[in-house]
Amino acid sequence: MIGTDVTMTKTKHLLYAFLAIIFATLMTACGGVDHSDPRAVAEKAVSSWHAKDLETLKTLINPSNESALRDMDKWIELSQAYKKEHPDEKVEEVPFTYKETVDALTYGEFTEASTSAKVKFDTEKFPTSVILEKVDGKWYFERFK
Repeated sequence: MIGTDVTMTKTKHLLYAFLAIIFATLMTACGGVDHSDPRAVAEKAVSSWHAKDLETLKTLINPSNESALRDMDKWIELSQAYKKEHPDEKVEEVPFTYKETVDALTYGEFTEASTSAKVKFDTEKFPTSVILEKVDGKWYFERFK
């Protein structure tokens, strides 16, 4: 019986480790952000922009928005070339704080029924707001303002 308990325990640990790896992979694939929360998506977009991490910003774009993904690939290519030419350039930390979220279509109150959001931030540098679109219950980065 003791051998069976040890085998079951090892199997459980392997299963938990496998599930943790799958979960971590899924979170990384979507930028490690909760796409059901427009504020979380917008904050990740702004922090990625300031960190010059366009690869993460790309993960916030709707996967079916092929045009935006192609455009982001071009930006990533340009960014990588710039980084090669300026390897010693430091990333400046830019403070920003959440201000409010409004419906981006009506500029009125943001509700559960909203399909577009404008998330505003208090900051001294661009971007000061992020426009998001809601598709199938998930919020995706559309553009900065």
